[in-house]
Amino acid sequence: MSSRARPAARGGPRRDGARPATADGASSRRSGNQAQARPRRGTRSRGRMRAPLLGTGRLSALVLALALFAGLLWLLQGPWLRVSSAAWAGARYTSGDQLTAILEPLKGSSLLTLDDAAVAERLTSLPAVRSASVEPTLPGGVSVTLEEKTPALIWQTSAIRLLVADDGVVFGDVALAAPLPPDLAKLPIVDDRRGASLDIFIGDRIPDAELSIALRLASIDPIALGSTAKGLRVTLDDQCGYVISPRSGARWSAAIGLSGMDPNSAAMSAGIDARVAAVRTLFAAHPERGIGWVDARNPGKVYWRPNGPGGSDAC
Repeated sequence: MSSRARPAARGGPRRDGARPATADGASSRRSGNQAQARPRRGTRSRGRMRAPLLGTGRLSALVLALALFAGLLWLLQGPWLRVSSAAWAGARYTSGDQLTAILEPLKGSSLLTLDDAAVAERLTSLPAVRSASVEPTLPGGVSVTLEEKTPALIWQTSAIRLLVADDGVVFGDVALAAPLPPDLAKLPIVDDRRGASLDIFIGDRIPDAELSIALRLASIDPIALGSTAKGLRVTLDDQCGYVISPRSGARWSAAIGLSGMDPNSAAMSAGIDARVAAVRTLFAAHPERGIGWVDARNPGKVYWRPNGPGGSDAC
């Protein structure tokens, strides 16, 4: 038998104490390596940080938006943007009561919702107002500027003197006993003595035919009549129609008629010219100061009466 040591039997224990590699050992080494390479689940879970729901910037923006919204609500509901007063300028013939009736209901409403165009339209519906501008003012005010109509003539009745615009609208009045301001004293005057004249009020309209004829008669130059008068006064009555007379100086009246005629017709223009010529012929033949009444309704046959007894102005 040989003295050389026999190799250790396969699978037997080694004498140097080393442990043979087995499947279990390899598995153990692999498990160990994997354990070293992979972090433990508990450690990874403890090291993870939760992100905040809202960032600081977003939170600040949200707070600012809420503050702005609250401020806007306060402005809308607060007194700064609500109408508390109204002021106007340019009113001469428009009464304070008329303006108050339109502007007073605005008080308490928001300036932001103020419909200035609608308010201006209501103001221009007033007889004397030609145009109006409406402006909101802070805090809580409304400013109104009016442009009123210009009087074209005075339509006088037995009760009142009415101011009439060039479109025929009656927009103001002056008491009979009150002196006329200098600007109104220069206007043509129509003395309407018809019974229907008592039914004319502010806001009414003088018919175009009556207005046009009255203005044309009032614009006649007294020199064309052969008169020394400085201006003519026009009277309208149910019996004689239109009558002209001096505004001052001589005291005569001349019935012209023409009531109910078309003021735009050629016949009416020719009729006025014929009546003017007839009166001029009369004044050329007789002193103006001695004449009291002239009936020129028929320019081909003029009648007249002298001043004094029997010289009444009746047709």
